[in-house]
Amino acid sequence: MITLDNLTLPSGLQWSDEYNLQSIQQTAKRTLEGSLDILSAPLSKGVAITLESLQDGGWATRTLLDNIKQLALQIDSVYVLTIRGASYNVSFRYDGGSPIEATPVFPPEDSPGANDYYIIKLRLMTV
Repeated sequence: MITLDNLTLPSGLQWSDEYNLQSIQQTAKRTLEGSLDILSAPLSKGVAITLESLQDGGWATRTLLDNIKQLALQIDSVYVLTIRGASYNVSFRYDGGSPIEATPVFPPEDSPGANDYYIIKLRLMTV
């Protein structure tokens, strides 16, 4: 089960950047003598977590999207993401684009309904 605070997210969401190994910060500088100084440290905060639907699963209803949007509109808020038995304190990630992307699975014929399904992407980061 995947939850974001009190919201249950679709179980088919994929954590697409889980193994991007962005949890280490590194700086490399040349010294005047020509040697290389490398400084590395683990990041405890600011690690990206991107959750994405697949074409054939992990879809969210419009109602769930509206609830997620309300969370995303709360500036500087921190939420608990629970996924695969682990919990992370997260905030929505606005750098580089919208924190929520949604595309209808089936384009609505009229106005969208509360139970229409969407392929989604949620951009979060640890805080």
